[in-house]
Amino acid sequence: MALKNDVDQVRELEPYFDLQVNEQCHEFNECDLLAPFIDAGKPVFNAEYKRSYVDNPSDLCNQADAEQIRVLVLPLDLDDAFRITCD
Repeated sequence: MALKNDVDQVRELEPYFDLQVNEQCHEFNECDLLAPFIDAGKPVFNAEYKRSYVDNPSDLCNQADAEQIRVLVLPLDLDDAFRITCD
């Protein structure tokens, strides 16, 4: 079972969930709040929609790799116009 977003309660809820699904933790500078999942060895998946990540994903991907967060960059309309993965 996945916890989606809800970064304010990650620390309290992590024991009850298998993974974290997040949106825009890099854009909003909240990725550090997901550490309880990473520290517990649980996966964290993040979607980013900021257009600048499409043009230059390398900085985002390097940061996500260091944080052990799996990232997809997607169009905000979710129309499959592009899909960039940091894997």
